[in-house]
Amino acid sequence: EKAIIAQLIENEVLSVNISGGEPLLNPRIFSIIKELTHKNIDVGISTNGYIFKQKASQLIDSGIGFVQISIDGMEDFHDSFRGVKGAYAHAVESIEYAKKSGIFVQMNTTITAKNMKYVFGNIALAEKLGVDRIFFRRVVAAGLASKNDVIPNKEDYIKLLKSLIDFKYSNKTN
Repeated sequence: EKAIIAQLIENEVLSVNISGGEPLLNPRIFSIIKELTHKNIDVGISTNGYIFKQKASQLIDSGIGFVQISIDGMEDFHDSFRGVKGAYAHAVESIEYAKKSGIFVQMNTTITAKNMKYVFGNIALAEKLGVDRIFFRRVVAAGLASKNDVIPNKEDYIKLLKSLIDFKYSNKTN
């Protein structure tokens, strides 16, 4: 950990996003953020949002620059996909809390075969919540994703990407 932090500083990295698992479970997360921000590195975290609100004031005090919170789809789907009842409510509450706290918020959605139909609903949710950016990721065929049926059909995936591109360029507010 110390060696990685030293390399980031030595190489004059401008921005770091800490992900995991869940980075807020790391007992050293606040000291890591402080160490990097004191060297003028913009630091963010990727979180499921479940415990974000409990940790937000410490994150702000540490100098957090941005937060990425994952939402997979509408509430029932998100909770089922994550395997935790209430996961969606925590994620939405965390986005709202981060926005009120003045933190730059990005909503992340990993596009899978199971949530493709929720993508435009996620865009509407992002607009409603006032997120600063929504980011769609592709699912990587590794770990459980390589064993489950989450990899989208290529034709459906391309069709969705074209729809997203059309939406982006037809949407006046971008």
